Amino acid sequence: MLHGDPAMVKLNDNDKYIVPVGAGKKKSLKISTLTHASDEIRFFNSKIKSEISFLADDFPDSLIENQLPAGFSIKEALDVLRLLILLSKQFQSKYPANSSVYNHKKLAEFSSKASKQDLLLAIIKALGIKYDKAKLILDFIIFNDQARDLWSHPILEISHDKLIFLTSALSAPALVRVVERWLAELEVELTMKGMHYEKVSLIEINQNLLSNKFLPNPISAFSKRLKLKSGAEEEIDLILNLGSVILIGEAKSIVTTDSSISYYRTYSTLKGAADQAKRKSLFFSNNIEEIFDAFGWAYDPSIEYQLIPVVLNSNKIHSGFPVNCVPVVDEKILSRYFSSNTFPLISVMREDKIHHLAWFKLYENYEELINNISSYLLHPPQLSEGRESLIYKTMKIPQLNELSPQIQYTRLVPGDFPIERKLYKRYELPLHVSDDVMSRLMEMAVVI
Repeated sequence: MLHGDPAMVKLNDNDKYIVPVGAGKKKSLKISTLTHASDEIRFFNSKIKSEISFLADDFPDSLIENQLPAGFSIKEALDVLRLLILLSKQFQSKYPANSSVYNHKKLAEFSSKASKQDLLLAIIKALGIKYDKAKLILDFIIFNDQARDLWSHPILEISHDKLIFLTSALSAPALVRVVERWLAELEVELTMKGMHYEKVSLIEINQNLLSNKFLPNPISAFSKRLKLKSGAEEEIDLILNLGSVILIGEAKSIVTTDSSISYYRTYSTLKGAADQAKRKSLFFSNNIEEIFDAFGWAYDPSIEYQLIPVVLNSNKIHSGFPVNCVPVVDEKILSRYFSSNTFPLISVMREDKIHHLAWFKLYENYEELINNISSYLLHPPQLSEGRESLIYKTMKIPQLNELSPQIQYTRLVPGDFPIERKLYKRYELPLHVSDDVMSRLMEMAVVI
């Protein structure tokens, strides 16, 4: 992990953060540099800053950096959120080791509070921003509307000058989801996010495509609005020419799925995208000679060209599972096909190096590369586990007393199955194993 690199952690040591000091009425907030922080806080600061920088994969710079009508930028709000996360981590470290709760007094020990005015002044000192902007950002992050989401607004204002921190929400925020929520609340148009996803996807796919040693004359994948002499036209997000096989892709930048209704909307969007990919593939196929001529490609009438519709999904939900017989994948699954002709299933550590004991052979030559890509997209090895490896597990929540309601919930979790079970499962792609696979599985720690 890049953020765990000691050099990377040290690089951020000049950052300032907020430190809670004192207790009771003498409780206050002071500013310090991370040079004086614990290793845990320094690590989390590096982790948050790395995650913020990785938002460039999901959002164009303009959506993150530009000043919004609300009076601040998303980047400035994220800087404040970083301070709140580090402050929350320090609150959590002071919680009692015994998490059992039997009365309200015990419960109050897990309540992390701060003065709003003190927090505002601390934010101003730590970030060097003006009072008005700091107040706008803090008021925005505070949960003050039932329509808001607690994971995106993890602070409650319980009185005029008293704030309470939702430390669970602050301990592990999903920043992509947080930013999506913020942009939606601020009524920022997300059209540019879709265009950005297409651009980023093409860059990642082409990096591996153009360096693949099995492709004799690789052609960069691209997007194009096709307009024929007849006047007919189509906007195609992905055109990937492998020779006799051509992928026609429909890219969808979909907001994070976090509820049943949002999953339904995601699936509905993917169904529409699958229909679009089919339609555009048919359009390309019916006009293939004219399109080849427009691209400067040599058309060979003796070749039976195969057009494969595919959906690229930024959301990751449902990636690896076809919709209406059309493969749905993300850019990482697609680009991975070209980065290597093998995909490990079981690996072990041997002499501080990873050695593969079982792996999928994706292809061994150019012909297999183009012949196997459809199978790969429909059954990506990244999702080779399958539903048979999952089980339902029911958990009971302890009662506070005999009169308290009995609550239990059920989760779908990975089952505790022997690792060698993977070797006997039937896969769409050929599985290869090392000669010493069974002995190694018994002797060595497994890395899946």
